Amino acid sequence: MITKKIQSLFALDSRSLALMRIGAGFFILWDLILRLSDFSAHFGPQAVFSVEFARQLEQLPRQVVALTPSSALMSLHTLSGSALWQGLLFALTFVAVTSYAVGYKTRLSAFVSLILIMSMHNRNIMMLYPGDDFSRLVLFFSCFLQVGQVWSIDSQCKVTGHPATDFGFPTLYAAAYILFISWYFSIAGFTKLGSSWKEGLGVYYLISRESWTTGLGGPIVSRLWLLHLLNEVTWYGESLLPILFLLPWRNQLFRTIGIVLYVVMLICFRVFIATYHVSQLGIVLLIGALPAYFWTLVRVAPPAEVVPRAAATAPTWARSGLAGFFAAMMLLHSWSEWHRVSFLVPGMMTPPFPEPIRKLALFVYASNPWRVYFVETKKLQDGWIVPRGYSSDGKRDLNLATGEPFSLTKPKDFVVASGGFRWWRFYYRVYAYKPGEVRNRMIDQIADYHCRRALQQGLDAVEIILMELPGAPPLQPRPGPVKKVLATRQCLSAGAVVPLGALK
Repeated sequence: MITKKIQSLFALDSRSLALMRIGAGFFILWDLILRLSDFSAHFGPQAVFSVEFARQLEQLPRQVVALTPSSALMSLHTLSGSALWQGLLFALTFVAVTSYAVGYKTRLSAFVSLILIMSMHNRNIMMLYPGDDFSRLVLFFSCFLQVGQVWSIDSQCKVTGHPATDFGFPTLYAAAYILFISWYFSIAGFTKLGSSWKEGLGVYYLISRESWTTGLGGPIVSRLWLLHLLNEVTWYGESLLPILFLLPWRNQLFRTIGIVLYVVMLICFRVFIATYHVSQLGIVLLIGALPAYFWTLVRVAPPAEVVPRAAATAPTWARSGLAGFFAAMMLLHSWSEWHRVSFLVPGMMTPPFPEPIRKLALFVYASNPWRVYFVETKKLQDGWIVPRGYSSDGKRDLNLATGEPFSLTKPKDFVVASGGFRWWRFYYRVYAYKPGEVRNRMIDQIADYHCRRALQQGLDAVEIILMELPGAPPLQPRPGPVKKVLATRQCLSAGAVVPLGALK
């Protein structure tokens, strides 16, 4: 009886895992294409952070960035800053992710994709955001779950086997996956402890930020009754729906209900809030846990053959070693995530994090502090960037991003004018970082990057400006933009900058 309960509780369906693989592959490829549009700025020899500087950046569990002689972060992209090397890695990443999406050598493709995606993310850790977390998580679990068993090129080579509905046996990997997504998605609700959520205005402050809202989100900002309702639905939905994934009674029914409702909630987020590919990858991570009951409801029959023809079976010690490695990675990830949560929740105890284990967690990317739980939405940043380049004689003054005359006026589509959400997030995080050597070095790198662009246009000084749009309580006028200067430099030559006014 207990065995049947456990089997039902942690059973996965190969069709759900295949759908997760296809969706994740598509959105990761989409993200790669978007990154390619900023290839020279992020990866090329004249990137905003040089390869030498990127080798020294290291992240700590609590959103702290440090400079070390040699970072524990794994990145093939920092071996060389040449355009040829970076282009080769990009091409390999496209091939690996495409192979993963279509299900060719699926587990190997997932592993190679994970290594290359981790490497790409570590090229500039200040540019990351939550969608990057989801892409790594999907690929990590895909290395262990049978995501290529159906609807894949691999499955076309299978000639004998049993129906996909027999894939309902629980494994260490399946159990860890279901437990993980239950914990991971419920945290989003349990950590909403800021005053904005308690006042029923958490969703209001999200949607009222112009760079966060979509065309459909703007019209509902003044409808407070609806925003209060969405606030409660978000808070309780994120906290309680993942609990349905683990109900021991009629688990397949309640897991289906929980996942479908959570997916609907994420779709609504995307309709009203510009979450880029965060919601999409969150959805595909959830879809992998849909049980066979769901496919019965939608009347999608399982493929007839799902088991590969006779092949060499891995020795017991190899299977045990793989399971042990997986368990260690999950413990590392849970430990790292606990550090993050304990930082967000007042009074929660923070367990010790020995330095060797922290280094190992960084190396395998089990520790990543770039989570967005929206603890306090009043503090979300909103605004645009103006990288100004000008000549000392005052004859020329340009916006280096657009090539147009310098102006602080808000562009019509200021997110696009700023280079996209990643750029704004990157600049603001550097601006808001605590004063010290790390911040100064990052600002120097940014100023150096813009000086090179200015010198190419015959300009000899730069000023990087952040125009922040402050928020306002409901039904109150919004204050005007606030000018914040990240850096001001005179450019002596390519790669050489000094503070403006330091020259005699």
